[in-house]
Amino acid sequence: MGSRRGQQKIKSGFIRLGPIHDYIRAHLEVPRGKQEFRGYSETCERILLEVPETQGWYFWGKFNNEKRWKHIYIGMAGYKKLKLHSRIKEELKDERVAFWADVWGRRKAAESHMRNYHGKYQWEMERALEKKGTEYIIWISDESATPKEIRNEESILIQRLDPSANKDRRGNREPTKKTGMIEKFLAKEIKRIKDINR
Repeated sequence: MGSRRGQQKIKSGFIRLGPIHDYIRAHLEVPRGKQEFRGYSETCERILLEVPETQGWYFWGKFNNEKRWKHIYIGMAGYKKLKLHSRIKEELKDERVAFWADVWGRRKAAESHMRNYHGKYQWEMERALEKKGTEYIIWISDESATPKEIRNEESILIQRLDPSANKDRRGNREPTKKTGMIEKFLAKEIKRIKDINR
């Protein structure tokens, strides 16, 4: 996990999901109840310590077999209520079945989820499983961005980076100066992760 400061109140960093996978190796069942959920929730909190409660964007991804970064999902925070820290935490909890699938396999994770929720939320489970394979989440915080910019830049980034799990593609938008700045910070974080793994 790491963070980096930048000009114009932009900061960036990344979250390594290894601790979540380590926790899951000791817990076969996808948690549901408050008591069962506590350990997983505490693990999420630990890896989110450096993520600020500001508006911005986040990028789920991994390195493929050719050691190239693959974008899995791009999201935004701050357009409405939740900011980066809270938004990412919410997704780590709501879409946890994807991480159980990484460790125990898709079939076992899906069976555990359906068993614990009595067959409910199948559509949500299938959507979450599209994020299977994520190794890192890169975050970019921009304190100066307006809600309109947050939403607009997310649309542009989805168009340009083509993440596999994003289904919502809102039209054809031209990249802006801010798009270039975001992509510059994104490239730096991808390089940092790659350098750490050498």
